[in-house]
Amino acid sequence: MRRCLVVLGMHRSGTSALTGTLEKLGAWVGETIPASEENPKGYFENRYVGAHNEKILLSINSKWDDLFYEIKTLTSRDLETFTAEAVAILEAQFANRALFAIKDPRLCLIFPIWENALNRLSIQISVIIPFRNPFEVAASLAKRNNFSLEKSFILWAKHLVYAEFFSRKYPRVFIDFQDLIQKPALISELIIQALNLGVDPLQRSHAIEAFIDISLKHHDVGWSVDSRDTPEIVTSLSEMLLHGDFSNYSSFDRIRMGIENSTSLFYCPEIRSFEDRFYQKAAEAESLRSEISQKAAEAESLRSEISQKAAEAESLKQEVYEKELEISRITNSKSWLITAPMRWVLSQIKYLSGALSIKQRVWRIFSKPFVQLACAVILRRVSMTKGHRGVICFFSPLYNHDRMKDGYFVRVKAIDDIFREYLKIHFHTEEYNQNFMTVTIFDEDVISVSYNPFSRSQKLQVILLCLLAGRIYIHSLMQMVNHIVDLPFVKKCVDLHGAVPEEFRLYGDYYNGQLSDDKEAAIAKKADIVVVVTDSMKNHFIAKHSPRKNLHFITIPTLTENGPIQQPCQMARSYFCGKPFIVYAGGTQKWQCIHLIQEVLQKASKLAFYHIYVPEADSFWEAWGDVRRPSNLVVQSLSHDELLQRYHNYHYGFILREDIVVNRVACPTKLIEYLEHGIVPIMHSPYIGDFSRLGLCYVTRSEMLNLMLPDETTRKSMVENNYKIISDLRRMFESGKLELLRSVEK
Repeated sequence: MRRCLVVLGMHRSGTSALTGTLEKLGAWVGETIPASEENPKGYFENRYVGAHNEKILLSINSKWDDLFYEIKTLTSRDLETFTAEAVAILEAQFANRALFAIKDPRLCLIFPIWENALNRLSIQISVIIPFRNPFEVAASLAKRNNFSLEKSFILWAKHLVYAEFFSRKYPRVFIDFQDLIQKPALISELIIQALNLGVDPLQRSHAIEAFIDISLKHHDVGWSVDSRDTPEIVTSLSEMLLHGDFSNYSSFDRIRMGIENSTSLFYCPEIRSFEDRFYQKAAEAESLRSEISQKAAEAESLRSEISQKAAEAESLKQEVYEKELEISRITNSKSWLITAPMRWVLSQIKYLSGALSIKQRVWRIFSKPFVQLACAVILRRVSMTKGHRGVICFFSPLYNHDRMKDGYFVRVKAIDDIFREYLKIHFHTEEYNQNFMTVTIFDEDVISVSYNPFSRSQKLQVILLCLLAGRIYIHSLMQMVNHIVDLPFVKKCVDLHGAVPEEFRLYGDYYNGQLSDDKEAAIAKKADIVVVVTDSMKNHFIAKHSPRKNLHFITIPTLTENGPIQQPCQMARSYFCGKPFIVYAGGTQKWQCIHLIQEVLQKASKLAFYHIYVPEADSFWEAWGDVRRPSNLVVQSLSHDELLQRYHNYHYGFILREDIVVNRVACPTKLIEYLEHGIVPIMHSPYIGDFSRLGLCYVTRSEMLNLMLPDETTRKSMVENNYKIISDLRRMFESGKLELLRSVEK
């Protein structure tokens, strides 16, 4: 038979800590309200049960701190309606649950409604009544609600006597909050025995003791049952609770009747003005509800208009896409490519015959920054001695310290390090000037050049500098200038990084996907060297484009030249409180599958401590949505250096990517860093780059969802195996580096 554990207790009396303990004992609590600063470990209060209780009290113009509340104010029709709604909530939130718990301090006042609902569903009822020193409750309410001592005493006594009266015919147990805080395991065993829950307390004791935190209890003032200033009803009730006199029904009835018939003895200033303030606020709320309905109707009208405009925009977008494809087909045709030199000559003749003088036109083309760069390139090329090996032009933004969180810039720096003996010129379009190229010299071997991609003269200067240098290296298709691979007498090297056309299509951008396909096709025909991060990327490119036979492929994994090298013996690390630390370090792009990480965090939240490091923490929470956030989850943004310093703390790392082309050809920076630092990956699909072929050891997402992790001995063995893979990749990196240098210098 199904059973419901009903927690009947006054506010600030440990109801949350008690219900949290019941959850650790196996009681289901359903969808709860989120934790807060006031209650950081959570309320364990079902949001639908609480909302229904609030609705019941509002229906009779009351609330939980109404000193004159009486349940008999509800009519029999009200009771029937609210009971039926309570039945629906129980079926929706606790269906097929053998043991569940409901908790809300308002249950003390309206228990009969939920009692009827549970009986209709033939659910066995057991009651747990937590109580706390009334002075501590009053101190807490004074801080939270600014209540007077007298009002807090009335509410404390009223909730307790109603809870006791309504629960007499059911199995029940009274729990002192102080005992729960100081002896959680013992109190849990007491609850199990008193209510015959059939749970092994030894299996749950560790989780319960880890959950209960005595530091979260405030206002520890001690019982004062002999104080002359304490009302007699509070004193009597306190004595009964302290002595465990829970079966003295006559005394409980006397106190309850005294509260109901003598409320005036507990006079406090709030009482007289309460009803006036309440009805005033109710009227204001009704006015706001009416205004909200009106605004909602206006919003619906605007949404309809937006939908219409969106349909028109989509139609125009499709028309533009078709025109762009037509232009792309023309500009990539053989006739267009053959006549390109003639068109360029004609355009320059037309350009130089304009209103400005020839001298002015030539000055625009051969500007001061261009002349300076050209001189630097020529000087370096004619003096290739003393360790200098010439010039190479990169098409990529230059990396810096803040950008090293991005795997793209980790790759750019790694390739830059390979060409350390070259003069490196980085061409990019970030923060360009409309009229002239912007040149920034970082040191004698690194120059950054920002140019206007819409300026014909600046693009011409870039092309001339590439011709002077004799070598170009394009980082990713997105940095590739149109027809740059057509340049004669230039060694053209393209680093594909990944499956860019497929990435665009993953986001529904079919126009840029097609343009990227066209660029790949041009590379297959015109490039001299193609650098890939995995052999899988090479195989994918060959199968897709059938490149010419003498196109030289070089595989260079995504490693840094001076990456961290640890021995397996240095990778041992202990658990904290019996739980491992699990990390995710990466972006929030679509292929990173943040939704799969979210699923694991929800279903295996108690299995480990989770740390998420992303470039923008807000973007992670936007992807997270309105789902409750686990208390053991930390989301931050760190620099790459800070991240590397923390990696040694972690046992496992998320890389939950799906089995798609974008991932099958990838060599993720974070996976490399996981393996370099002894972190065992947690994977959804093992088919990422070449790692499956190399024998990667990993934990599956299914194992995480089933709360299964390897023991420490197995984990260390996995680390040692993965370290061998890193060693293989580093040898591949060194071999590819030498091959790239030799090929570029030919």
